[in-house]
Formats: sequence, structure tokens, C-alpha cells
Amino acid sequence: MFTKGSIYFIANYRYEDGGTPTNKILLVVGIDDENSLLLRALTTSQQKIPDDLVKHGCTNNDFFSFFSFLKDRIIGTDKNGGDFSFDKNTFVFFRDNIEVISYKTILSYFPDDAKLMGQLSEVEYKRFLKCITGSKLLRKKHREFLLLNLSD
Repeated sequence: MFTKGSIYFIANYRYEDGGTPTNKILLVVGIDDENSLLLRALTTSQQKIPDDLVKHGCTNNDFFSFFSFLKDRIIGTDKNGGDFSFDKNTFVFFRDNIEVISYKTILSYFPDDAKLMGQLSEVEYKRFLKCITGSKLLRKKHREFLLLNLSD
């Protein structure tokens, strides 16, 4: 079901920490060799950064660590093979939005609620990986998971 770089809309996403469920977009960052674990990133359209930092791509500095997908910029293909873009500026902040989850858990959480939206292009996926692995805010266990599971 899940592939690296796939993007899902999940209605009533139930947070691992028990937070109030909300609609979220989930990006599959990495999958282990046994397809039993995936590294997921949650996106937000809430701009928590100064306007001058809003640009497409990677920002890693002493204060911020995130990847931005600009509104209406084509970043891959949709579920029908057409162009895919977000309808709002969309951000992945690397602090507290990245987690390793088992397939079993994610499928039990979202058996009917996960709807495939699209797939990042290979270029966009590699840009995202380069950014996330270069982040000082990515937890060591998540960096190790990615480095172990980067090959296709």
C-alpha cells in the first residue's frame, strides 16, 4: 500500500501522543526492507515561519529546519497519473512531525481513512531526503532508519 514518496490524506488522524484527531496529510519518507516499518512525516499549511523564508525546498539553519512545498507548484503525479501540487503552501517541520510507525499500527489506525493523493517525483523526493537527512533537528533514530533504508 505505501511507497516511498507517496502522499496520503488521512481524515481524523489519531496522533501517537493521544492528541485531538485532525485531518492530516502524511508523506511516506522511508520504508524498511521487510515493509514492516515506515518513517512518516506530517505536513501543515500553517505558516510558522517569517514570510522571507517561504520558498520551495529546504531550509536548515540555526533556527528553522523544514521543507516547503509551494502552492500550485507541480511536485509529482496525482493518483490518476496527472500533475500533483498542493493547493496551499505546505510545510514539513522536522521537529516532532517525523516518526517511525509499524505498518500494522498505521493500517489499524487508518484502515479506511487513508486516501492516496499523489506521489513525489524522483527529483522532489531526493531533494526532500537530502534536506531531512541534513537537519540538525532530526532525531538520531530517524536519521539511522533513513540511512539504513535509502536504497530502492
